[in-house]
Amino acid sequence: MNSKSNGATDAHENSCTPLNKRNSKRGTKRAKTRTPGSESSVEVDLSYLDLDTGRILSTAREHDTVTLTCSEFDTLMNKFDMLQTNLEKIANIEKCISKLDKLDKLDAIEISIKDIEVKLYDMDHRLTSVEKNTNALESTAQFLSDEYDTVKKNQSE
Repeated sequence: MNSKSNGATDAHENSCTPLNKRNSKRGTKRAKTRTPGSESSVEVDLSYLDLDTGRILSTAREHDTVTLTCSEFDTLMNKFDMLQTNLEKIANIEKCISKLDKLDKLDAIEISIKDIEVKLYDMDHRLTSVEKNTNALESTAQFLSDEYDTVKKNQSE
């Protein structure tokens, strides 16, 4: 086995040691044969690693560099540009939503102002009515005072 074995293979081989020891006690020792594509197969038995799941296996990276073909690079840059455009659109949408929120607040303020204007109009109308009634009462009080004075004069005479 090569020096770059993974931990799963080592663990599997270590778990097989008792079987090999048992076989050696009986005097028969079977040779391990592996099927291509699987490091977990022991004694030509198939393992779950031999199933074709359709997944693409990638090798472990030893460096932080990635090599791309020109078409892959162009595709990646196009996707990056689309993402950047989408982020700009999202930022614009967020600005528009902020403006709409401000407009909603302005609409609420406008409605409140209209309600206050209606209440002020009603208050002004009531105040005008009260002033008319007060003037009428004052004129009536003046008239009664004059009549009282006249009646008093007539009684004193």
